Amino acid sequence: MALPLALLGGCGGNNSVAPSPTETAIQVQDQPASVAPASTKDLASARKDALANWKQVTLPGYAPPAPVAGDCRTTVCEANRVQLERNDWPKAWRGSYQGQRNVAFCRSNGCDGAAIIDKVEACAWRQVISSTHEGKVDDTDASNLQIDCGGLIQGQLDVAMERAGVMARTIVWKGTD
Repeated sequence: MALPLALLGGCGGNNSVAPSPTETAIQVQDQPASVAPASTKDLASARKDALANWKQVTLPGYAPPAPVAGDCRTTVCEANRVQLERNDWPKAWRGSYQGQRNVAFCRSNGCDGAAIIDKVEACAWRQVISSTHEGKVDDTDASNLQIDCGGLIQGQLDVAMERAGVMARTIVWKGTD
């Protein structure tokens, strides 16, 4: 598997490219830093609404559990967590291009606290996307590969490349988008 690491040439960790609108679709809205945490009742209501609105996609048996954060304190976080766990994560492991983009995005920035941030995993997902979705990959994917992999040190990049290879071989490619 040839991974497009040439795209990383000359990149540093301070590149600033905005994610595409489709990739950030899981961000319902940005929360100002001054927003107070939601009440338990509000969080329960947000979770109920999110569960009702997101059809459960079955997680393949070979896929690890979704890397969701343990405790959401805002309704946006709760909605993002449900979407990641029920929709994007299973789709990513089934080969969905958009599901993989959304997972990489959440692994990189946490999606308002819904996902556990792991920059090495974000880079690995970006490599999977770039090397397995010929014809769908665009300039945004190349930019996000630079952003998510460019700030890693060599040892982290090596781990990300190894992880991407394992993921690409493990995923059953049934993606429909």
